[in-house]
Amino acid sequence: MPANRLFRSQKIEGERVFKGSTFHYLLYLNPSYLAKEDKQYIVDNFGDRMVKGQVCLDITKTDTRRNLRNKEYSAIAFVKNAQMPEGSKDEGSGALQFYDWCEKGRPQLWVNDLCRVTEFLPGQHKPTVSPIEFLFSLFEEYAKTKNLQNLYLMVDEDKRAILTPIYTNYGFTITADCAPNDSIIMVRPIPQTGGKRKTRKNNANSGLRF
Repeated sequence: MPANRLFRSQKIEGERVFKGSTFHYLLYLNPSYLAKEDKQYIVDNFGDRMVKGQVCLDITKTDTRRNLRNKEYSAIAFVKNAQMPEGSKDEGSGALQFYDWCEKGRPQLWVNDLCRVTEFLPGQHKPTVSPIEFLFSLFEEYAKTKNLQNLYLMVDEDKRAILTPIYTNYGFTITADCAPNDSIIMVRPIPQTGGKRKTRKNNANSGLRF
């Protein structure tokens, strides 16, 4: 389903300190209208996420290319812990879709296709701050610019026991306010107060696993 228009098309890149860890991020707003090379980067990276030898969430390059063509993404983000030693990585990625899945006559902002990809060296400890937690914070920041008050996500019923406790730790709660496709719906209120974070970024108008 095409997402409702929410953001002006742009690519944003930067670094930010979040809870004591430094994260690099690439954010593509309204990506279907970006330059060809930006869309190709998204296809190559969002559709090629591997976890334990398997394609993450079964989302392939073909799926990603089709979703871009059908304008289903409001945003795509890639984040990674910039402090990982050479030979290891801790990365997260996900999408936003501004769409009325609840059939309430106005769209909601949905987080989709979350995936965490890790490679740790022998004896290396898992970082205490997940890139997924930073990703939620990044999405919230841009949702605030549109005066949106909640982030929503769907959990398949057969994954409820595994995923709902994880998302609960990230501040989501199950809601009965909306139940499309017989999925479990979770919601996280977006904080509406607080100062601006210091960020180093570059704007360019071109372009689950936990």
